[in-house]
Amino acid sequence: MMPTGGPRPPSVERKLGCTLEELCRGCKKEVKFTRDIVTDNGLIVCKEETQTIWIKPGWKKGTKITFEGKGDERPGSYPADIVFVISEKEHPNFKRVGNDLVLKAEVPLVNALTGWSFSFCLPTGEKMSCSFQDEIIYPLCKRTVPHSKNSVLSAL
Repeated sequence: MMPTGGPRPPSVERKLGCTLEELCRGCKKEVKFTRDIVTDNGLIVCKEETQTIWIKPGWKKGTKITFEGKGDERPGSYPADIVFVISEKEHPNFKRVGNDLVLKAEVPLVNALTGWSFSFCLPTGEKMSCSFQDEIIYPLCKRTVPHSKNSVLSAL
C-alpha cells in the first residue's frame, strides 16, 4: 500500500553493542531486526530484515546510524526511519574515557620502588611496551604513555 503523505512516524531506535576492538579497528556488522510492514491488502505483518552496518574506526558510544524508511510502516504514512545507536561493551582490560584508554595495572611493591616494565596489546591489536625505570610508582598514580591516540595507564 502506498503512503498518502501523512506525517512520518517517529524513528525506531535499536542498540548496537560493539566491542572496544570493533570500535578501534572498524568492522562490518550484519544486524537482524524485525519491523512492521503494510501488505498490499492493508494488513500489518512483522518481517525480519538484515542490515549491513560498517563500523568506522574511532566511533564511540552514542554514535547514531540512520536508515531512512527502514523502520515500521503504518497505513497511510511513510515508513519510519530506523536508528542504530552504538553502545560499547565492557572490556576486560581497558576503559574508555573520552579519547583516552585507561588500563589499570597492579604493580608489585618491589617493582613500584625499583622500576617496572610491562607489555600489553591495544584494542587495535598493536603490542605496546612501557618502562618506568627511573621513577617510583605510588598507589593510584597515573602515567600517560605517548601514542598516536593517548593511552592513560593507572597503576594501583
